[in-house]
Amino acid sequence: MSKSKKYPLKAPHLKDEPKRLSQFKKVRKNIENAVGAKTFVLLDLHPDTPLGDIRFAYPAPGFLDNHSNYLLLLGLISHPLKYGYNTIGRSSKNNFIIDDMYVSRTHCSLLVHSDARVEIFDTASINGTFVNGVRVKQALLKSGDEITIGETSIVISLLPNANLN
Repeated sequence: MSKSKKYPLKAPHLKDEPKRLSQFKKVRKNIENAVGAKTFVLLDLHPDTPLGDIRFAYPAPGFLDNHSNYLLLLGLISHPLKYGYNTIGRSSKNNFIIDDMYVSRTHCSLLVHSDARVEIFDTASINGTFVNGVRVKQALLKSGDEITIGETSIVISLLPNANLN
C-alpha cells in the first residue's frame, strides 16, 4: 500500500521566519514518514472525525469506534484522540485549541499509530514541548506522561480495559 495522504499541516505564518519554516518542514516530513500503512487505512475510514467533544468522564461505549483508546486530560476535561494526526496549538485550525499566550499557533502534533503507539512531535514551536519535564523534539508517549506546552499541562491517558493487541 502506498502512502497517499500528506500531513495536512501548513505554516504560512512562518514565511518571514526561514529558519523556523525549515525546521517545520523537516518535522512535517518526519511525521509523514512515521505513519504506517495500517494507520493510513484508519485515517481513510474516518478522515473527518470531529474532535474536541468535551466530556467529564470516560466516553460512552461506542464513542471510541472512530477514535483510539487514548484521551488527553486537561484538568477534569478529557478529549479523545483519533488515529493519525492530532494537532495542538493556539490556532483555531488545530484539533485541540489551547488558550495560552506561550503556546505557538501550531505547537505540536500527536500521532496515534494503529498499533496503539503515540508519538509527539514539536512543530518548530518557539517555547518548546516538554514531556515529563524534559524538552523534546520527538518522543514516544505512554499513559500517564505529562506534556507541558507554554503554561499548560496535559496528561495522556489510556482508557481502562483498552484492548491493545
